[in-house]
Amino acid sequence: MKKIFFSICLLIFIVESKYFLTSGFNIKKIFYNPDFRRDLEINEDFSKYLPILNQKFFYLSKGRQCFVFESEDKKYVLKFIRYHKYRYPLWAEILSYLKILSKNQISLLKEKKERYERAMNSYKIAYEDLKDITKVVYIHLNQTDFLKKKVVIRDSLKIDHEVELDKVGFILQKKENNLKDVFFKFNDENNKKIIKSFFGSISYMLRKNITNIDILNLIRNSGCENNDFVIIDVGSFLKNSDKKILRKTFFKCSYELEKFLREKGDRYLPFFEEVKRKEIVWLEK
Repeated sequence: MKKIFFSICLLIFIVESKYFLTSGFNIKKIFYNPDFRRDLEINEDFSKYLPILNQKFFYLSKGRQCFVFESEDKKYVLKFIRYHKYRYPLWAEILSYLKILSKNQISLLKEKKERYERAMNSYKIAYEDLKDITKVVYIHLNQTDFLKKKVVIRDSLKIDHEVELDKVGFILQKKENNLKDVFFKFNDENNKKIIKSFFGSISYMLRKNITNIDILNLIRNSGCENNDFVIIDVGSFLKNSDKKILRKTFFKCSYELEKFLREKGDRYLPFFEEVKRKEIVWLEK
């Protein structure tokens, strides 16, 4: 009995250790076969991105929606959608087929489907409407047969995997420095340009009737390129033409930047308020 108990404990330890060492990454988690959605297709020549994808990509991090791999030249990130978060568990498939799901179970499955729809729509918005402020290069959100490209990725255990891109969902994006890591290392002139770019980017987004539903993490999930503000996390965009919502979004985004700036005192706050007053004018009309 003790041997059985020890064996079970050892198995649990091995499984948990692997999960910890790989940050939960498993090649199976990025494969999925959702219903084909024509509205998620894009019209762009994929071949021009082949030189980027001919290099190896290395595991970088895990977000709520994607596993992120960094290109060998450190200029791009390849984000694989974590489809396992949207799959229906086997028990749900069976109960759904038998039509004996409870109201609570139906609600949970509906929520899972809605989260999937929101994420996919957000990636499409980031690519089609917000390329300038997200630096998204290419997206692939359906299973297809025309890419005909395999890319090699290396996980955190230094194990290489060959991924057939036709069979996975991914976002190819330029890699940027995280804003929180570099902002206070720059001089005043550069930082003021970033603050100005922040408001310009937020206004650009709102003028297109697009909001961000993850504002609390806006600064943490943003970066900068040549003093330009960049929104790195592209899974939280939502179309909304309600002027009140757009205005509220502007002030919420402003508040997040203000909190960040206050971490090092009030040095940049006068300039922050000046730019904010100028940028809000169009929303007050």
